[in-house]
This record gives sequence, structure tokens and C-alpha cells, in this order.
Amino acid sequence: MDFSLLDRAKGLSLALLIMGGSPFLFASEQGTGPVDDSASRGKITITLLEKSDSGVQDSSQKITPLKILSEERNRYQESITGEKGEDSFMQIRMESNPLSDQNVIPVVAVNTNEKELYLTFDDGPINGTGNVLRVLEEEGVEASMFFVGRHVQKRPRLYNLCRRLPNIEVANHTYSHANGHYQRFYRDTYGVMSDVEHAQLVIGGRKYLRLAGRNVWRIPEVQRNDRAIASRQRKIEIDKYETIAREGFFIYGWDVEWHFDKSSGRPVGSPEELARTIEGIYRHGRSAQKGKVVLLAHDFMFRDPGSTAQLRKFIRLMRERGWKFRKIGEYSSRKPESLYVARYYRAGKLAAVQKSSVKKTGITSVSNHPELSKERIKRSAQTKSAKLSLQARLNDAVRHYKSEEVERILQMGARVNGKDEYGRTPINTAIKANGIYLVKRLLAHGANIHQKDGIGFTALQAARTYRRHEIENYLVHMALKQNHHESQNPKVIAAATESARRNPLKALALQ
Repeated sequence: MDFSLLDRAKGLSLALLIMGGSPFLFASEQGTGPVDDSASRGKITITLLEKSDSGVQDSSQKITPLKILSEERNRYQESITGEKGEDSFMQIRMESNPLSDQNVIPVVAVNTNEKELYLTFDDGPINGTGNVLRVLEEEGVEASMFFVGRHVQKRPRLYNLCRRLPNIEVANHTYSHANGHYQRFYRDTYGVMSDVEHAQLVIGGRKYLRLAGRNVWRIPEVQRNDRAIASRQRKIEIDKYETIAREGFFIYGWDVEWHFDKSSGRPVGSPEELARTIEGIYRHGRSAQKGKVVLLAHDFMFRDPGSTAQLRKFIRLMRERGWKFRKIGEYSSRKPESLYVARYYRAGKLAAVQKSSVKKTGITSVSNHPELSKERIKRSAQTKSAKLSLQARLNDAVRHYKSEEVERILQMGARVNGKDEYGRTPINTAIKANGIYLVKRLLAHGANIHQKDGIGFTALQAARTYRRHEIENYLVHMALKQNHHESQNPKVIAAATESARRNPLKALALQ
């Protein structure tokens, strides 16, 4: 048994374990000449060649991190398929007796102890995404970005940049991120599927998914539920996970999270501490798959230069320790189908995408979807879908400042105080979009400033939360004006007099 070690070449370290008769040794013939099985009659010589269009490349040529990454990816692909890529620069020549010269035989030893780290960043594209992309490109490492559909629509330039980078995998992280209300979000199978499919239509690509606020796995190799939530809530949500998986989505969780400070959003703990945690998970086999560790981080953690430097330091530290960075699409040996047809979501122009699965009136039928029949739907699925999509169209028009479209949808029967499938009201949507003109138009149509949305905000509370000071002052003025008119109403005066007679202390406190 002979061992040969190929040391660092062009900044890369590669170990070759050559074992005679070992199942880990792959050899493929090139040419038509016979291969001599007796390696003892010759010697093994390892040569490094860098191929280019004009022959052997000059070693003084500059090598960028992305080029190094491309060469490393070719070797990784070779170790899986046994085929050499076009950019691969390693050849191992076996020279036997001069009387029987042999052809070049590429040999690859599969390292079963390779440590793979899957960097994943959630909630983008937001502030901090640009810093993350710059560090990943400069360091030449692969990573995955789980994008929120709503954020993609707000920052299309960052999204298009991620699509162009070869070391970045863009994946689905729902459309609304559950609006921060996870238990309510996962009660409705139709709502969850509609949200996930909406994001998939916006983001595109293969159906790689990470659920909002849930560490859930549904891939061929791993089936795991979130252990951090209560068992009662877990039982409610399991059928939603299964429905998503049946639609062809690969759901990925994480093995370790890089935590952040709740007030500042900056990373908690040093890169050295995080590296020790990952090494411990790898050493004790506590990851979802042996030898593979998935790290969860968030884009907003790296908004300032100090946090960005921590990310760069962590990447270099893990590379020094022998870790290989991979994209989430390489985690499983199988891939989801590339063809995508929405079965639940339909709104506006996107309805053309789902002709084969959804009728013009809504979902085909509840009987075709057993998971929907388990939900307590008070009205038929077709009626509910039509009303929800109308309210959703109204909110979309408000978000995009389309006043004429708002007027048209209101004339079609949309309710000015109605909520869409995510619990949003039109006036609160206009406040969040900072559209005071639309706020005035909605109030003219009878919008109630005391109406609460799904989060529990009235119009005035929403204006204060999102710091829309001009709208807040206008709403206060309207509330005072409304109270003044009510105070002149004889019925209101009589009711107030009766209340004061029954509870004088309460009336004194109100004064």
C-alpha cells in the first residue's frame, strides 16, 4: 500500500490517498491501449498542469478567488461523477516499463472525511445583503441566500446581482415571512401554500425552501420537525409541511444558528466561538447529515463594517480548518424538479402561470386536495379564493400607488375596511407605503381609522410604528374632527349623560 500526498498548489490543499485495490480508487482509461494492472513495475509521477487555449498556462498569471473556486468545484464534481471538468488542472501519470508506455489515467480518491459547511443567509434582500455578497465574492466561497418574495420585489437590483453570481444559490423563504405571526400563519394550509407559491413565482429557480420561523426538514435524506415549538402546535403544523413536500419542495432547516442581538441586530459571539461550536457538531455527529453542517445567519447582521469583518474572519478561519463551502443545492443527492406550476396561488397577471391546475373561478375543488378538507372553511373554496384575491389586488394597488386601480377595485366590490389573506387593511397598507394621498382617498370612501389589522394596529398606531409623522398628524386631526361632530350629536350626548349618571368616577377620569 502506497501513499502519495499532493501539497498546496496555487493556494489549494488537496490530499490524495492512493490505495492499491481499494474501492475508493477510481481509474478511467483514455485511449485504446491496455492498462497494466501491475503498478510495481512502474513509478507514479504527479504533475500539475494549468490548461488554457494556448497550451500550458504561465504560473505567474493572476488567480482570482472565483477561479480557484471554479477549479475546486471541478474536483468536487469529479469525485462524485468520476468525470473531469474542462478546467481541471490535475493529472496523474503512471509510467510503466519503457517497453510498454501507458496513457494518462486520471485518478481521484474520494475523501469520505471531507467537512462541508453550507452558509445560508435568510430574509434578504435587505440592508446588509450587499455586504454579504461582497465578502462571499472576494473570498471566493459558495453560499445560499433564502430570499423573502416581498423583499425581492422591493430590491430587484440585489436579486438580479445574486442571480448573476456563480457562487450564490438563491432559494425561497416564503413571500410574507408569516408577517411575524407564525402560529396564525401555520393554521391555514391554503394560506401557507399560497404564500410559498407566490414567493416561488417571484423568486424562480428550483424549489429549495426554508420555512419562516421553523427549523423543518423535508428532503429525501432527512425528515425532521422543529423541536423548539410545543408538541400541540407541532401536530397542527405537520400536515402543512407534508403538503408543501408533496408539491415538490425541498424544505431545509439548519444545524447551528449564528445568533444576533435583539436590539442592535449584530452578531453575538466571536467567529472563534462559532467555529468551535461547528467543530463540536461535526465531531459528535449532531448534524442532520454526517459530515455536512448547515449554518443559519441573517443578512441584517452584517450592515456595519465591524460585523462584516467578523463574517470575513469566520470564513477564513473555517477554510484554515479544512472546511469546504457548498451551496444548498448540493446538500441532497437528488434535486427537485425545475418545472413549476402553482396550484394554490393566483392573483392578477400571474393567473396565466397556473392554467393547468387552477380554474378561472379559483381552486379546482376541495375534494382534489384532501389536506384542504381538514380545515374548517366556513364558505366554499371558490368563493373564499375570489374574495381574498380581490382584497389582495386592492392592497397591491395601494402598495404601488395606483389610485385609479384602487378606485376600480373598490367599484368591483372590494371592502374598504376588509382584510386580505394576511390580515392587512387598505388604510394601514397605504400608511406603511407612506401614501398620504391614498390615505385621504380611502378615508373619503369610508375607511375606519379605528379598524385593526391582523397585527392588531389601528391606523394611528400603524402611523406611529412606521414613523409616518405627516400621516399621523392628519389622522389625529381627523379623529378630533370626528369626535367634535359626534359630540354635537344628541344621541351621543344622551348616552354620555346616562353613563356619567351611572359611573360618576369614570366620567370624572375621562374629563
